[in-house]
Amino acid sequence: MSEKLDECEVIHVVIVCVGHNATRSAATVIKSMLFYRRQPLHFHFVSDSAAKVVIENLFQSWKVPKVQYTIYQSSRLIPSVSWVPTNHYSGVNGLMKLGLLEILPSWLQQVICVDTDITFADDIARLWLRFKEFGPREAIGLVENQSDWYLGTLFKTFKPWPALGRGFNTGIMLMNLARLRLENWDQMWRQTAERELLVRLSTNLADQDVINGVIHQSPHLVHRLPCFWNVQLSDNTLSEECYTSVSDIKVIHWNSPKKLKVKNKHVEHFRNLYLSFLEYDGNLLRRDLFHCNFTEEQETAQSSLETVGVYATALFIDLSKAIDAVNHNLLVRKLKEYKFPPWIISRIKSYLLDRSHMVIVGPKRSRDHLLTCKIPQGLI
Repeated sequence: MSEKLDECEVIHVVIVCVGHNATRSAATVIKSMLFYRRQPLHFHFVSDSAAKVVIENLFQSWKVPKVQYTIYQSSRLIPSVSWVPTNHYSGVNGLMKLGLLEILPSWLQQVICVDTDITFADDIARLWLRFKEFGPREAIGLVENQSDWYLGTLFKTFKPWPALGRGFNTGIMLMNLARLRLENWDQMWRQTAERELLVRLSTNLADQDVINGVIHQSPHLVHRLPCFWNVQLSDNTLSEECYTSVSDIKVIHWNSPKKLKVKNKHVEHFRNLYLSFLEYDGNLLRRDLFHCNFTEEQETAQSSLETVGVYATALFIDLSKAIDAVNHNLLVRKLKEYKFPPWIISRIKSYLLDRSHMVIVGPKRSRDHLLTCKIPQGLI
């Protein structure tokens, strides 16, 4: 996709985060988004009072520039969705995405809605650009479900909710709110739920069942996203057919109750990425988007560069004994600034830090000396 966003266009992200336990996984997905992002972000949280306290503390302590957040009380949505029975482990919280139009402000035109069991592996701006690919009536961007759940072939006596083919997974959802309002979304999903619940009595996959029912009835609403934007590590997953290399993957979705214990040939790589963000210090994300904050002088300088068309791209310096001049802490800090994945930084840190050396001459041995510089040659 060759199109680019305006440098300072704000990306709006919706996360339903209810309960103290949900904030742990929510913090991880937020950190993965902030790590790769190059745009201002505005988070919209649907949360209860317990989660609200944690979310506010996180953002106040991290102090990440060009990030805003708004918190909406989840209790406002409970009357709208609690009448839908569900067998999903998330309970009524798993239905709240159905009522987002009731709670989000009318000026908001489009959002990316993400589950808390998501890990980003790329810049969310690339996903935001997919809105430009929507057809004239398409209002919801989704990745196809990567299992045969909605085909009804997994269990003999199981009858799933109606869906187009394999159906769609709602862990990542691009929502054109303006079009959904025109389609009278709230009425659509309610009528679908009322009709299907006469036959099925409850949902199994919470909001996902109802949304698939709506799309089955109104297929013009859906825009199909490439599968690498929601690689689903669920039970009975077919996600390995979606990609040829882990470098292709943009978003990992831990949508199995087994979470990190799910089976996949690349699960060790996915697990390391998730754990890196889980343990990542949010204060290290305090990187300003300088291109959104130019002074008049800087804007003039940039304009001049663009007019001339000449850029200094690199400066090469040959240092004598350069291997001995590498400062470990400085190297790690630079890797973070250049947005290397956390799992790579973690590996390099474990290789470099806490090394020591000594000198042995005959029977005599010096004291250990901690190395703060130097990279052992021949080992990389």
